Amino acid sequence: MTQFIFTNILMISLGTILYLVIRSLPRIDEHADEPIRQSLLQRLVVSEIPEKTDALLNNFLGKFL
Repeated sequence: MTQFIFTNILMISLGTILYLVIRSLPRIDEHADEPIRQSLLQRLVVSEIPEKTDALLNNFLGKFL
């Protein structure tokens, strides 16, 4: 049972480290050439929704952790 708990703690900490490393990667340049037709997914990625979600998640994790 203790091995199960230690394994879970290890996986959660590795996931947290991976999340922090991914967040520290450079952002995509906003002034890149954009194609004329964009799919729904592309429009969602370049909108402000991911930035607002990231800010909300940062705020929550800052208070929670």
